[in-house]
Amino acid sequence: MQGATHNQAAGLPPSPIERNERGADAFARARRHSRRVRLLKIILPTLAVGMTTAFIGYSILASSVGGLASIGTPSLEGGDLVMANPKLDGFTKDNLPYNMSAARAKQSLNGGSSIELEEIQARLPIGEGNWASINAASGTFDKDDNTLDITSNVTLETTSGIVARLQSAKVDIAAKKLSTKKPVEIELDGTRIAAESMQATEGGKILMFSDRVRVQIDPSQIRRESAQAQGEPGE
Repeated sequence: MQGATHNQAAGLPPSPIERNERGADAFARARRHSRRVRLLKIILPTLAVGMTTAFIGYSILASSVGGLASIGTPSLEGGDLVMANPKLDGFTKDNLPYNMSAARAKQSLNGGSSIELEEIQARLPIGEGNWASINAASGTFDKDDNTLDITSNVTLETTSGIVARLQSAKVDIAAKKLSTKKPVEIELDGTRIAAESMQATEGGKILMFSDRVRVQIDPSQIRRESAQAQGEPGE
């Protein structure tokens, strides 16, 4: 029996030394688990606030599409009003600059409330000295429902190191809620979280992953976090 102790092979109860070794192994596993949980408690709120603030911030800005700073020459296309290269530059209530742009914005002349956006790009402040860049191929803003429905792949990157990749995103601006029923992948400081769906509520205070949730943590990050908790330099 490979890997069995002498007493196990002989069918005898484990010796005190063997029991101590098992206890030490169990204690070490518990400590590693505790460190992972503690690390996730730090990382997940950062992910939630960073991602959701950026998406909801983008959506709120999109709701002011009537006040765009610059619009290319409008044209008619199949019963739709098409605006080329719409851009919006401004400042938040905290006097931080933001900018958004799209290759095209299209709205039906039949009085519909939706505005289709193509090749969306945005750069938004999400805290002091931290920025989020958002890129998406297409999305639809609904003025009546106050929602932004991004139906293409979305990439979000922050200057603090968060990288999020989604295949879609539905943002309810009034409710400060973001959800997707398609795969999502988020990375930060060697930690990777992937799931088949995700929901962020209360403006990012609650972030819930569901369906085949996977978490990968870089062991060196755990060591650094543990060393910092003990007041020692990280490895």
